[in-house]
Amino acid sequence: MKTILALFITAFFCLSSQANTGLDNSISLEAKNSVDKAAKFLISKQNDNGSWGPYGGIPSITGLVATSIATSAEAADYKKELDKAAKYLLTFVQPDGAIWQPGDKGYPNYTTSVATVALYVINKEANKDTILKARKWLKSKQFTVTSGATAVEAGGIGYGSTKDKSDLSNTQMALETLFITHDLEVENATAKEMKETKEVWERATKFINRCQALPTSNDLAWAKAASGEDIGGFIYSPDRTKVEGEGEALRTYASMTYAGLKSMVYAGYISDDKLIKDDPRVKAALEWAGRNYTLDENPGMKLQGHFYYINTLAKALDAYGADSIKDKDGKDRLWRRDVVKKLLSVQAADGHWVNPEGRWMENIPELVTAYSLMSMNHALSKN
Repeated sequence: MKTILALFITAFFCLSSQANTGLDNSISLEAKNSVDKAAKFLISKQNDNGSWGPYGGIPSITGLVATSIATSAEAADYKKELDKAAKYLLTFVQPDGAIWQPGDKGYPNYTTSVATVALYVINKEANKDTILKARKWLKSKQFTVTSGATAVEAGGIGYGSTKDKSDLSNTQMALETLFITHDLEVENATAKEMKETKEVWERATKFINRCQALPTSNDLAWAKAASGEDIGGFIYSPDRTKVEGEGEALRTYASMTYAGLKSMVYAGYISDDKLIKDDPRVKAALEWAGRNYTLDENPGMKLQGHFYYINTLAKALDAYGADSIKDKDGKDRLWRRDVVKKLLSVQAADGHWVNPEGRWMENIPELVTAYSLMSMNHALSKN
């Protein structure tokens, strides 16, 4: 299986004569300097205990920051700081396999997802047992038809703070974690555990279908009522969205559309589905993304979640394997170049990024800089 780690680490150092990324030598040099400044900024903000974030450190922010540095070209320069971050994260490992701070706003699923990825990219062999236990715990948090508030929660995963609600944002984070760490399970799991993992992905696929405005694969009423402009896009959860609207149909938006696309691509890799690019659900998601293509905002949400959106776009299109996407005018847009140029244009002189619209914690420079550095890593993965 082609792992996401290979997509954004190995490929980062390999020139591709076939790729038309639009990243010429001048832009690439600017990007390298940007990545260097971002890493140095983040290192300068590391707390004495190895964490990142306010209040003496937040495990979830620490996981995201550590991952952004560990998957960048600067990783080798910061081994000591990354090892210190891993040591900090390991203090939050719970007996049941979760990795979080009980009482820390009650986000066990989200925190376990990002912390597990960080431990994997820092040193997967040293942290193997912790990662395998965290995988089992995350899989156990997937809703069934009887464990959620309603049957449409089935297949999804939530923050964990709400015991009976799931959403695509947390589901895509958990699936990303399962995807990235999949090789460890292949090497160490029993046949029974592998069967259970396959079933997790099958249930998740139905949940993902129910988040997409596509009547041919979504059996819910809201999808049947979706307008043409929403077809192919995704919402936050099968029964709710973050976009204001009226009527039975629920409005789609960009960050969740890329989250859905990414999750479908991952599911295709896991099942060795050779037809993933011909899947009508994938095609519809890409068509929606093309119609709404921009890096200037999170379409449907304006500046809310802007950097989360750019990060999810870069991950999704990199995983899909496309260097361009057709916009509403049929023009091929070189997204790798566009991501780099957009991030270069809004990076502060000291290397950080921050969103003037602070919803979803995007007023915290360490978090937004982690999102942006990861976006850069994905955009540059073929350069």
